[in-house]
Amino acid sequence: MDKSLVKALHVIETLAFSETPRGVSELATELGYQKSNVHRILNTLLEQGYVVRFDAGSLYQLNYKLFEIGSRVVSRLRLSEVARPYLQRLVKSTGESAHIMIYHNAQIIYLDKIENNAPIRASADPGLRAPAYCVASGKALLAYQPVEEVNRVLRKLRAHTPHTVTNPDILRAEIDAVRVCGYATNREGWRVGVAGAAAPVFVGRNNAIAALAIVGLADRLDDDKLKSSGELLSKIAMELSVKLGYDQRNQA
Repeated sequence: MDKSLVKALHVIETLAFSETPRGVSELATELGYQKSNVHRILNTLLEQGYVVRFDAGSLYQLNYKLFEIGSRVVSRLRLSEVARPYLQRLVKSTGESAHIMIYHNAQIIYLDKIENNAPIRASADPGLRAPAYCVASGKALLAYQPVEEVNRVLRKLRAHTPHTVTNPDILRAEIDAVRVCGYATNREGWRVGVAGAAAPVFVGRNNAIAALAIVGLADRLDDDKLKSSGELLSKIAMELSVKLGYDQRNQA
């Protein structure tokens, strides 16, 4: 095992999950490395274009190069394709339309769907966007966004229906609850008469890259049905996460 490479990877991971830029001494203390080692690693990453350095206090932060690499990997995984059998299971088990979505810039984007056979359906076409705070999938993914991003979203709440949650404290509590129960629910927050439940799909170290969701008419999805669907979604989303290489022990 190349110990120098392992140390560099640990520095990258620590920076990736840090909510603010970090200094050499702080990183060395957290990782248990010599300051000289951390300084050398950061300088190499800086030269290769993986980090940026802020002059004030010599703080370091990852830039978007790793995001670009990660985006290419995710696209090659054909997330929608891999998720299709799991969406089919959700439709069969719940009788509702099933979707997979991703988070981008305070919105969720629908990637794929499988509809149910009900004569009256509630679903959304791939490519449609919705405010993250208005839908179950958005709340499920906000639970794993940086604090700064969540705060930014909570500062810009507005009603889209009479049922949209616009109280930041209530919405924050709903988002925080996702990390406890494993799923989020929504009742008519984005569209009148539509309800849903969603659970996050993970890769890496609790990195939620997508959400699985069921969407249906609110009069069919009462609170008990939303709860049982949410629990099922959490289970199936975790199975998909493991399929994508996620280590379930990361949740311990």
